[in-house]
Amino acid sequence: MQKRTYWILIIVLILLIIAIAACLFWFINKENIFNEEDGELIISNNANEDVVGPGGNNYIYWLQEIGTEKNLMAMRGDGREAGNVFEDDAPWPNTGIVEIASDGSRYAYLCPDNKNKICVYNLNDKKLLKLEIKNEIQDLSWSNDGKNIIFISKDNYNGKENNIIAIIDADGNNYREIISGNNLLGQPAMPLISPNGEKILFQISKENGNQGIYIINIDGQEINPLIDSEKNETDARFSPDGNRVVYCVKNGTEQIYIMNIDRSNNQRLTQLGNNHKPDFSPDGDRMVFVSDRDHGGVWEIYAMDIDGANQTRLTNNDINDLWPRWSSDKINIQVEDEINDPGIVLNSFIMAKISDTAEVILELVHPDSRSNMDLINPYRNLYSEDVVSYNLLAEQDMEGGKKEFEVVLKYRNDKLAEQTLYYQLELYNNNWVVSDVKYKEESIEDENNILSKNIIVGPIENDRTALENKQVAVDDGNEVWLLDPYEVAKRDSNHYGFDPNKDIYTLVSKVEIGDYSGTGEATIEVNHENDIYIIQLIQPTRPGDDGIWALNNIVKK
Repeated sequence: MQKRTYWILIIVLILLIIAIAACLFWFINKENIFNEEDGELIISNNANEDVVGPGGNNYIYWLQEIGTEKNLMAMRGDGREAGNVFEDDAPWPNTGIVEIASDGSRYAYLCPDNKNKICVYNLNDKKLLKLEIKNEIQDLSWSNDGKNIIFISKDNYNGKENNIIAIIDADGNNYREIISGNNLLGQPAMPLISPNGEKILFQISKENGNQGIYIINIDGQEINPLIDSEKNETDARFSPDGNRVVYCVKNGTEQIYIMNIDRSNNQRLTQLGNNHKPDFSPDGDRMVFVSDRDHGGVWEIYAMDIDGANQTRLTNNDINDLWPRWSSDKINIQVEDEINDPGIVLNSFIMAKISDTAEVILELVHPDSRSNMDLINPYRNLYSEDVVSYNLLAEQDMEGGKKEFEVVLKYRNDKLAEQTLYYQLELYNNNWVVSDVKYKEESIEDENNILSKNIIVGPIENDRTALENKQVAVDDGNEVWLLDPYEVAKRDSNHYGFDPNKDIYTLVSKVEIGDYSGTGEATIEVNHENDIYIIQLIQPTRPGDDGIWALNNIVKK
């Protein structure tokens, strides 16, 4: 009997140990929703959103301002586990907040080494893409499906600086402009794509200093004010379902409001201090925002329900906490090797061509192809502000391991709506570089027969800043061919449909002071496919032997 009791006790003890172990295992998995995999923290599919308080399993990212430096911080949605994203507490080498794609697979930010690049880090393959844009970038955000990045880009169209709302695919392809401040009541900022991908929400800063919130179709049509009063309305964000918009109104103090997308049910959510930069939680039930209500001018992070209830302070320090973003995912900021992909290389090359960034152009062109003026010269016939979009349509493998891409450039210029080019890339020192470009042979004519046999005729607008930069380059002993009108006509006319290798160029006249421009003038006659054209050139910066020449007009004789 005693032996039987002994074995029963042993069995009970074993069962008790198993039960304790099971409970402990459950408790650990209950509190730790992360799994370790290849050095990355990834969210478990079994994470229970009810384990902690509201939003506790989500993450809030923000910038913490310490003197002239900023830290990129992260914490749970309920304020737990706050800390620097970087393990060594390094400062964030950036001017803006990191933006996380809705599926958590990628994040984007402004590249700290170049204001013309968007850094996109892919958490799956742990690689960094740098998307080159033709002008300085600010205010970027993701589309809801994670396929596109929308941003503000600087523009100098017709000598006037404007902000442009532009969009690009996350792989760097298919850059296109939506609308410029030149066509708005003021300068756009903080664009955000609606969850269904059909609308863009943004704010406008007017010349009188007033700000309003507007909405526009993704194709740049139907611009309408969402709210635009004599007060300042800013910081608009869509709710995750797209049915509501949260925004700020500055009228003495700055307060947060929410309303339906149809402008109904407008409610004020905050009362105390100044409050701004709201953002919805991933489930749409809560908001994070910044307020100075409790700390004498120091900004702290707060959260609240979307009806304004349960306003809770999440940070408590003597440091400004700024720009909160709420995400369902935890990220691990890294800077890995950039992907040397032929498509990415071509995107960077096209942007460098458009923006006339000579050092980048040369870096991305095969050394044996650098004498090809079609590759080295920028698109001088259609200036950087005239190119509104480009798209890599197709890719095919060529002999010798080369790749060819079909590219379509679209312009503002009504004379030439778009142009198709074929770029070849090949490997050089284990990196993809551009080795050749060909133009699609087509005859393009408009209703008034302005164009004939691919020749663009009419006055040529020159970018004054670009010309002055070229004059400086010549003064420094570079690009001296710009001092010869004959050479300039041959090298630059190819962008207007001429073929310098087949057409016959003749210098007709050259005068130091012309009647038309008051500076140097020259005339070049070109025989193109048995038609005669006259190319007129001027010295736009200074007359004389040390002044550069530029194309000014093309007419058919």
